[in-house]
Amino acid sequence: MSVKTGFINVPVRVPTAKYADELLSLKCGTDLIATGFFPNLKEVTESFAAYWAVRRHCKFLKTYDPDVRVVVVGDGHKPRTAATFAFRTAWTIYSIDPALKYSGYIPGVQRVLCMPIKIGSFDIGLNPDLIVLVHSHAPIPSHLKSQAVVSIPCCIPDGWKLPHVEYDDWGIWSDLRRVRIWRFSQEPGVASQVAA
Repeated sequence: MSVKTGFINVPVRVPTAKYADELLSLKCGTDLIATGFFPNLKEVTESFAAYWAVRRHCKFLKTYDPDVRVVVVGDGHKPRTAATFAFRTAWTIYSIDPALKYSGYIPGVQRVLCMPIKIGSFDIGLNPDLIVLVHSHAPIPSHLKSQAVVSIPCCIPDGWKLPHVEYDDWGIWSDLRRVRIWRFSQEPGVASQVAA
C-alpha cells in the first residue's frame, strides 16, 4: 500500500489461455473443432478442465484402457465433454442429458453414446469408472457407484460431502471455475466411501 499516492496494489487473477493453447497443440484438435460441438473457447476450457482434473488427480484411470466407462452428466445440447474424453482416451463415454440433440453413436466421434434422458433413468447394467459433471443442471447421481467423480458445478449444488480435491481452475473462461473431485478405493490412502 502506498500512503503518498492513495493507491492500493491488488493482484487480480485472470483466466489463462492454457486450454486454448492445448487445443491448438493437439493432433486431434482440428477433429474436435470439426465436430461443431464447441461454439466458443469458453466451452473448450470447461471440458478441457474436466479432462485435466482426471489426468492429474485420477491417475489410476489409464487413458489407454478400453475397459474404462465414463458417464458425462448434463453435457448440454452437444456432447462436448464426452467428445473431449473420447478423442483423448480409449474409453467408452456415455453422454447423458435430456437436452441432447443427438441419440446413439455419432459418426466421426468414436466411443461416445448419446442418451437424451435424465440421469435418473440411466442404467446400462454396470457402474461407470468415472462420472463427470461440467456445469450440469443435475446433481451427482446417487444410484451409480464409480471410482471417481469430477464436478465443475454451476447453479445446482452437487450436494456431496467435502471432496478429496477442490480448487479453482483459472484456465476456465467462466466465473464458475471451481473443480471438485472425489476418488474412491483405487488409490492407497483414499477413502472408500463418500456418501450424500
